[in-house]
Formats: sequence, C-alpha cells, structure tokens
Amino acid sequence: MAEQVYKIPFTNTPQRFEISLAGRDFIFINRWFSGLGLWCLTMLDAATETPLILNMPIVTGADLLRQFRYLGIPGSLISYTQGDENAPATLDNLGADANLYYIVDPEAVEQSIRFIGYVAPE
Repeated sequence: MAEQVYKIPFTNTPQRFEISLAGRDFIFINRWFSGLGLWCLTMLDAATETPLILNMPIVTGADLLRQFRYLGIPGSLISYTQGDENAPATLDNLGADANLYYIVDPEAVEQSIRFIGYVAPE
C-alpha cells in the first residue's frame, strides 16, 4: 500500500481539537509563541488527556514525530509552506500557505499496535 497524506486542519488562531491519526485519537493544541516567533503543537491522548508531546515547535525541514517513535504513532508530521518549502509557518499564514501534514504508511499502522497503551516511565 502507498503512503497516505492528510492535511491537519489548522488555522492561524490558537486551537484545540480532536483528531484521529492511524486509528488513534489525539487532542491537538496549537499556540503561537510571539517571543519565539513560532507555532508550537501539544498532543494529548484523547481518551485520558494524558500529555504525549508538549509545545513541540512546528518547524520545516524535519519529521516532527521522528524523535517520538517510542509513542507508537506510525507516521510523520511535516510542515510545508507553499512557495518556499523551508519557510516556517508565521502568525498570519498557518492554515493558508503554511500547513502541517500527517503522512502514514499503512503497513506501519500494524507495527505500531504494540505501542498502544504505552506509558512513559517516570
């Protein structure tokens, strides 16, 4: 099976919404940090509201989920700005020219099932 690409429905205002990625439900919270000049993403488990990722900067040029593979989310989050793939999302263009995409390989979904319910050690 081929990779599937999904656009995360962000707008350029702080948001909190539920979203399903590869069969798992999450709460996404995005915030603008004016002092840093960037958007950050917080991801919670939707069932328990347990924080999984806190205030991760939304940067271009990297898979934002790569460092969190241990969470078992089978895919990648990629920020892309139309017209300049290296330009970061700004206060004004998130959800318009700058978007966040979730890319999943369906075969990876099967491999991730063993991670569901994982709780990070304290």
